[in-house]
Amino acid sequence: MRVETLLGAGVVAVVAGAMILTAFVPGVIASQDQDPATPPGDVAIQEVNIAAGPVTGGSATLSVDTRIRHRRGPAENVTVEFRAVNTRTGLVATTKRVDLGTVDVDGERRVRTDLVVPRKDGYRVEVVVFQNDSREDAGHKTVSGVGSLTPEYARTGLEFHRFEGIGVSDFPVIEYSIAETRDDRVTLSVTAFLTNTGDETATDLSLTLKARQSDSGIVADEQTVDLGEVRPGRTAEPTVDLTVPDNYNYYLDAVLRKDGVVVAAARSAAKLNPNGTITVEDPEDEGGLSVGDFERNRGESNDDFRKRSGEDAADLGGEGAPGFGPAVAVIGLLLAALLAAGRRIHD
Repeated sequence: MRVETLLGAGVVAVVAGAMILTAFVPGVIASQDQDPATPPGDVAIQEVNIAAGPVTGGSATLSVDTRIRHRRGPAENVTVEFRAVNTRTGLVATTKRVDLGTVDVDGERRVRTDLVVPRKDGYRVEVVVFQNDSREDAGHKTVSGVGSLTPEYARTGLEFHRFEGIGVSDFPVIEYSIAETRDDRVTLSVTAFLTNTGDETATDLSLTLKARQSDSGIVADEQTVDLGEVRPGRTAEPTVDLTVPDNYNYYLDAVLRKDGVVVAAARSAAKLNPNGTITVEDPEDEGGLSVGDFERNRGESNDDFRKRSGEDAADLGGEGAPGFGPAVAVIGLLLAALLAAGRRIHD
């Protein structure tokens, strides 16, 4: 009876200790109301897209469309920060924050904002996701060619014709012929080719043609002609006469204006001095707005991030698992030790 009494007293002591731990140490035993299958929320950047918005003479709008992915339990106090950093100077051009509050629905959520930046250089558009002021994910995309965006007031479908596959030196967009020669002066008949590549009739346009002496840069003569209306898909060929001193080489400059605003320019050459040299380089194609690939700041690809995120659920059985913790494990070991001691005494 002494053995049974000893074991009974030990069990009572262990059970009493467990009750005390349960009452005064929260989390030792899982609450029946807590859902063990609901881990903390996780938010991450899934996709970032950038497009050009409204453009003025001095600024351009970058429309940023971001997809935020949410998994598992509710994510509280979620904020997305957007920054545009000048890639040449490293200075932050603009910053915006979008508050999402609590995100508790699994799947993707769309977050859009506009970043207004100076219409020049390129920019690194950074996206950072915060949860409770703690950084959860970050990445960026690089945008180049912002200076090539055309302001609203200067947009027109009419542009200098592009002879595909032919360099400017072989088939210039501005050509000339000798109309008249008198004494030491020459009259050039100068023609430019402009094509309406848009969908609407081009109006309120004028073209100024200049003969500029190649060595001194002095404008020897210039004429301006109104282009009237140019329908979509049609090419206009305005022609003017320019009278210049003979035996010099000239640049033939053409300036296209819409309602008085310069919208395009082109250059060719007139070689009237056979002993001199003059060249016109093909204009470099800026290529327009260009957006790079999304790069995650932590140095991993989207595929790697998805694989890593998919393994999170397997880690929930570790320290983060709710229910019986180290204290209950110790109680179990004490019970096992008492039972083993009881067997030895009984034997």
